[in-house]
Amino acid sequence: MKPWHLRWTARTTRPWMLAIGLWALAGCTTPIWRSQSPDFSDDGVAHESEPRLVGDYAEVNGLNSLRVEAVAMVTELNNTGSDPPPSPQRTELIREMQVRQAKNPNQLLAHPSTSLVLVMAVLPPGARKGDPIDIEVRVPSRSETTSLEGGWLMPVRLRELAVLGNAIRSGHERCKAQGPVLVESLSEGNDDPVMQTRGRVLAGGRILHDRPIGLFIRSQYHSVRTASAIGAAVNARFHTYDHGQKEGVATPLRDSMVELRVHPRYRHNITRFLHVVKAVPVRESSTERVQRLTLLGQQLLNPVTASRAAIELEAIGAEGIPVLVEALASENEEVRMYAAEALAYLNDERATVELAGAARGKSAFRWNALTALSTMDDIGAHDELSDCLHQSSAETRYGAFCALRAMNPHDPLVAGRAMGGEFYYHVIPTTGEPMIHVSRRRRPELVVFGSGLTITHPVVAFAGKHVLIKSTDDGQLKVCRFTPGGDDEIRYCTNRVDDLVAMIAEMGGGYAEVVQALREAADQQALNARIVFDAMPQTGRTYHRDGSDLVAPSGEGVSSPLPELFATYRRNDADAEEPFSEPYAPIEEPADAPRPRWDLFGKMKDRISR
Repeated sequence: MKPWHLRWTARTTRPWMLAIGLWALAGCTTPIWRSQSPDFSDDGVAHESEPRLVGDYAEVNGLNSLRVEAVAMVTELNNTGSDPPPSPQRTELIREMQVRQAKNPNQLLAHPSTSLVLVMAVLPPGARKGDPIDIEVRVPSRSETTSLEGGWLMPVRLRELAVLGNAIRSGHERCKAQGPVLVESLSEGNDDPVMQTRGRVLAGGRILHDRPIGLFIRSQYHSVRTASAIGAAVNARFHTYDHGQKEGVATPLRDSMVELRVHPRYRHNITRFLHVVKAVPVRESSTERVQRLTLLGQQLLNPVTASRAAIELEAIGAEGIPVLVEALASENEEVRMYAAEALAYLNDERATVELAGAARGKSAFRWNALTALSTMDDIGAHDELSDCLHQSSAETRYGAFCALRAMNPHDPLVAGRAMGGEFYYHVIPTTGEPMIHVSRRRRPELVVFGSGLTITHPVVAFAGKHVLIKSTDDGQLKVCRFTPGGDDEIRYCTNRVDDLVAMIAEMGGGYAEVVQALREAADQQALNARIVFDAMPQTGRTYHRDGSDLVAPSGEGVSSPLPELFATYRRNDADAEEPFSEPYAPIEEPADAPRPRWDLFGKMKDRISR
């Protein structure tokens, strides 16, 4: 028999040891693993059986756009440039020119064929290294430059800028840029001198680093087990193939972060992908899944809750398809739209008819409907988009063209051809009215809806500062290129728009020159087609329920985030001009830098870039 003091020790310490062990086990366990404990919502109300989704544990990280800027020089101007006044911008540009070993930088800046400019770009979330991006160009407010028409943006690298301690600090290089400048006045069709000093280099930038996106786990749930559970749940729903090997899209990096790769089906709608990921269940039994499907089916039929219900059903995957299909029979068009959109991302062919109808007749849903159709691997979706090319709405026609190209860029219907390496030219056979669409964003391209478009006599138009186009009595077009100090070049072509565009490209003209020629022909009523600029499906439209209730503008709601297929990342014109005060690192010119179209100032450019 044990002594009394040993019996007392064993009798009193065992309960304490057991209590400490249970407390430690509970303390090391996150809410994901507390299956017997009730869950608490934000209002503190306990819910015994509420399923826990990824969004309950984590927030999206990296969904913000990133603005980058620089000071640069535009050359090849038609004596419309100016010598910039003393300023931090001028000092910075001269420093860069000296780094590049340019001789007499002050003399080059003083030449009327050059101008100091401020350049800016907005890098979208999820961007990958090498992605093209538009560059905005404008002259400073005190500049005497009168026009950037015909200009060429010299190679430049853009950085993040921030105001710290009443001084502007520059960050890492994020983007490199160069190329021809397309002035705003060319598309605006007015004589506003301000529009002559603003322009864009379409797809002239290249992103230098990936912009990853992911999930940031809330502090109260930080743990390796939580991150692993979230990663496993997301990978069970989404996967990709890398060299034939199946891989998940989620990679837990640490106890507070899970990195995401965008699933290919959502490459043109990253925001929606993240909404769906947040709706993926982390833990859910089969019984709970059945109960939630029933509840989501009821919520889907109510326009007020339909958007969120469709996202959650899409996150469930194949098991949610029957519920979504049933909603297609609803009398409410908003319910049908949300259900069809989710079905499209699940690649179900039954979504095509409803989405095509929304693209044609509901402007508030058009951008989401066209993007959803572009994600599908279905001939029916292709046929519906092809039919939209014949609609009267320029927005529907060009939006369908973009969706078809996103579906398959090698599709002969939308493939087009590159013209002199400067821009793309597409001819779309259509039963609708003839139309020429001119793009001012994403990429330089002309899309001609209709075949056999012609330019009638008489017409006199310019294509840049060196090319003159004049119609002849026999119906042809005479194209003259004037070279200062050299012989003029004269060629003839038919009055077909296709032949004229090809002729301008053969004679060294670029996108801006072709657009100018067609614009002047249209102004003289010599072109048998209307010209439209940037007829993209528009955001911010309002959908009316029963003629009274309003739905939040597209892009602000959960189910209708702005698809990147039609997104525009631009500077707000109200933004104040920010001076440059900090030096930049030396800029190296890319080895594959394209050469300018006209050689009038080629030697000057060579001196700067050597």
